[in-house]
Amino acid sequence: MNSPVIGKALIVDDDTSWQAILVEILEEIGLEVQVADQADAALKIINAETLHLLIADLSLSSEDHRNQDGVTILDAAKRKIPACVSILLTGYATVELSVQVLREYGAYTCLRKENFHRKEFRNLISQALNEIDTSQSAASQTEDLISADTDGAHESSEDESQASKGRVLLVEDDSGWRSILQEILEDEGYLVRPCTSFGQAHGLLLHETFHLAIIDLNLSPNRFVGKTISESFKDAYPEGYRLLQLIRVARIPVFVVSGEQRIQAIEDVYRVFNINGYFEKQNFERRLFLNEISQAVVLNDLIDNKFNLTERELQVMELLVEGKENKEIAEILFISPNTVKRHIKSVFSKMEVHSRAAAVAAYLSVYTITQQK
Repeated sequence: MNSPVIGKALIVDDDTSWQAILVEILEEIGLEVQVADQADAALKIINAETLHLLIADLSLSSEDHRNQDGVTILDAAKRKIPACVSILLTGYATVELSVQVLREYGAYTCLRKENFHRKEFRNLISQALNEIDTSQSAASQTEDLISADTDGAHESSEDESQASKGRVLLVEDDSGWRSILQEILEDEGYLVRPCTSFGQAHGLLLHETFHLAIIDLNLSPNRFVGKTISESFKDAYPEGYRLLQLIRVARIPVFVVSGEQRIQAIEDVYRVFNINGYFEKQNFERRLFLNEISQAVVLNDLIDNKFNLTERELQVMELLVEGKENKEIAEILFISPNTVKRHIKSVFSKMEVHSRAAAVAAYLSVYTITQQK
């Protein structure tokens, strides 16, 4: 028995098998579904109906894999029904295409058919519908319907046996970019733990060990319009600021992937938090991104192995590199100055040095070696 109707959806796909799969899922959720297999038919529905959800295949011609009628349909939906949640579901997705449909056509996300999971898809649709201006009761019905499936979807992303390069904390509140970055990282062999907020990220950092962090600085974009980090960093970017502080204390490489393009803001993030890299969403390049994060992870592991420092000693060492005094290190790490002194003494012993300058030089020498490689 289907759920009460909570909205209207349009599926645009020329494959009857995929039509049947998607219709069944959406009707179970409670959507009234229409189907089109060609662009002309889809455009007529878009012009005549108030849709809540659009799912479109990229190519609507089995004989022409270069066909991109799905992009035309997304564009029409964006102009005609701005509140409609649009999803591109295709067998021909690339990172570049995903970025394009998110940035230019306002798609909610871009999914690859070869990675399709029924439970995860139901969860995604529920999340998307809860973010648009539908009735509160309709959103509640959708959330209740898929809650039983959430654990299974979570488990499917947690197969650690497939992760050969380490665990990545991914903090991004935009579902489209979260999907893109997760896909890129998982394809490279990383185990990704995606989350959408400071609270979720904080909990993961407390209970899990990560080798890398990727975050979006603007987790709540509307609060930051017209501000720069220099004007009042803690006030303007409270979640991003606190999260970067936590990640620095956790002593893992961190990269920012953000839509923020202001030069002053980017300079301040580097200066205040000593991040490993900054990627603008508007000019995102997959190959450069993967190359930089790979180097950062290798460097971090090399430092760990070379000096055999504990987690806390590595935290202290990195703050010494930044020129922090004992009192500042104690405040950042929430430990006493005497504890800082004991850690520094241990660091000196393991590095076989007798001064801060010598320890910093030895530590930074690893960076030089890595860059030469």
